[in-house]
Amino acid sequence: MTTVNSSSLFPLLPPSGSTQFDSMVQQQLASLERDFETQLGSLHQDFTNLIKQQNGTRKSSSHHRHGAHRRKDSPTPTSPHHASHPTPVHYQQNEPAPSEKPATHSSTGSPSPVAGSGGNHSRETLAAGHGWGAQNGGVTGGSKADSSHVYTVTNREQLVQALGGNNATNGSNSTPKIILIKGNIDLNKDGNGKELTKRDFANEKDQLNHDMINVGPNTTIIGVGKDAGVSGGGFNVSNSHNIIIRNLTMSSPYDFFPGKDAQGNPHGRVYSIEAKGTQNLWVDHNTFTDGSAPPGSISGDQIDFTDGANYATFSYNQFLSHNKSILIGSSDGMTSDKGKLNVTIDHNLFSGLSQRDPRVRFGNVEVANNLYQDSSTQSNRFQYNFGIGVDANVTSQNNAFETTGISEQRLVKRFGSSGHLTDSGSLVNGKLVDLSSSPTGSGPGAGGITHLDPTSQVESIVLSDAGAGRIGQGD
Repeated sequence: MTTVNSSSLFPLLPPSGSTQFDSMVQQQLASLERDFETQLGSLHQDFTNLIKQQNGTRKSSSHHRHGAHRRKDSPTPTSPHHASHPTPVHYQQNEPAPSEKPATHSSTGSPSPVAGSGGNHSRETLAAGHGWGAQNGGVTGGSKADSSHVYTVTNREQLVQALGGNNATNGSNSTPKIILIKGNIDLNKDGNGKELTKRDFANEKDQLNHDMINVGPNTTIIGVGKDAGVSGGGFNVSNSHNIIIRNLTMSSPYDFFPGKDAQGNPHGRVYSIEAKGTQNLWVDHNTFTDGSAPPGSISGDQIDFTDGANYATFSYNQFLSHNKSILIGSSDGMTSDKGKLNVTIDHNLFSGLSQRDPRVRFGNVEVANNLYQDSSTQSNRFQYNFGIGVDANVTSQNNAFETTGISEQRLVKRFGSSGHLTDSGSLVNGKLVDLSSSPTGSGPGAGGITHLDPTSQVESIVLSDAGAGRIGQGD
């Protein structure tokens, strides 16, 4: 609204009390009244549109299954305009952000703050009661980031810059930050976009230092839209805390210098997510896929949660066509893990996997409302779903198994006799079974999710909601 003062209204005033003076005053008052009514009408229309928009958002959100498991801190998208470090523009909750423009920056350089596509989920936090990750203060990630620490990145260099500027030290950068990934980032490329080979690295440590991206505390990493992801490497969140990773397609990276595990089997150490000693981690709505490994290289686990790590929730992800999926607990000799490794795994799709969905040592792990699709003819030779290791306490609740050529006895593999498996509500090809094996445990404990879906609904829920690209649909 234009600010009006007397000098602008009456530049040349006739004598007070004259007919000309009175007429001019009446004309100006009438003009002001019309301006006021126009502005009032505009404000009323804006307010009406906002109410309609909020009602529409609430109506559509009520039909979105996974929304019941999250809470929202007021989302604050940022400006879509690309510059070196522009000041982001804030938008009110439920106000649509402007459409994104193509990035204009070069293949290297600083990341640019920008708004996410679809609904803005970048400031969402793990809901209370949603598994072990919600304990110990919960997972809020970068939800408290100020506008100068919200970035959109499209390549490795921008990602490293947004996380602190130096991959070697970024793991200690605890500043709250939100990293929005747009498109796929190949982490196994150099600054000129050249794909790296074994000859480009001196040894495994050299490769790990490049391909594994270190993430510090209080960070949210989230994909923008349906095609965001990373390949050729992964995230190292070790010895960090309060991390959120969402809405990404993560192609399993490969190790050019694979060693052997404790059993003497070939083992790669380049993971999609490595979490040693990590506290409070939420991995949600991602798709983990098998990468194409060059000859002589080996893909590592999709998620490693080990060495004193604690309080995690892995929800609504897809784990597809891979050998080793989720490892919880690194070795039988790591007795310091007792009382730690508390993890909830819920509403995920495990399809075409060979093993480790999950493999557990020592941890107290809740596995609930997941869909398992196993076949004797799948590309990765099926070995087992649940791996029950030393002193593990695994609680299986309302999981659905679709198997072809695989007996229910093969769904569980025991490593030693000290691990606990307590199962309830499992359906194998629609048949109620009990996968429990002696000794059984005491249940998920304080970290159990507060909402369990009936097993008969698990297939439709997981196939509808799990995986990358689903966030924003129906909101």
